[in-house]
Amino acid sequence: SGFSDAGTGTILAAALIGALAFQWPLGWLSDLMDRRLIILGSSMAGAVVSGLFAATLAGGGEFSTILLAFLLGGTLMPLYSICLAEVNDRIDESELIAATSACVLVYGVGSAVGPFAASLVMGQIGPPGLFVFMTAVLGLFAAFDALRIRQREKTDASAKQSYVATPSTSHA
Repeated sequence: SGFSDAGTGTILAAALIGALAFQWPLGWLSDLMDRRLIILGSSMAGAVVSGLFAATLAGGGEFSTILLAFLLGGTLMPLYSICLAEVNDRIDESELIAATSACVLVYGVGSAVGPFAASLVMGQIGPPGLFVFMTAVLGLFAAFDALRIRQREKTDASAKQSYVATPSTSHA
């Protein structure tokens, strides 16, 4: 997209700083409210930011790109931890291994399929294709979450555990 090495590093740093800045407030809100609403709001905000990123990547300035990267990191990276907190609130201790296995499996499939699918979109429309792909995936995720909100009761406040920030990748 024409950014220098330093510019690219700054954009990636902005995404990580956004994740750091949003992690605590979103986690705190998810402890107070229905976590699914936080997941829905964050994924919808991420879809909007991704769409803006796709629209402005070619012609946007470096400042707008850095700002969008900050917001995108802030809305996306805490999602994994909030989703895990929601899962932990809903399962019995006897289901912990099965739930963890399912999360790892879904993460693994997404890690394998996501970059390949995104590269196909990018091959068709160029670098903004990554953000078009992210917009579509986040839109689907938000729609799925909205459906689940309508189908299931919210977790009872007494059954909720405290939010713990969890990296979406292993340290290995």
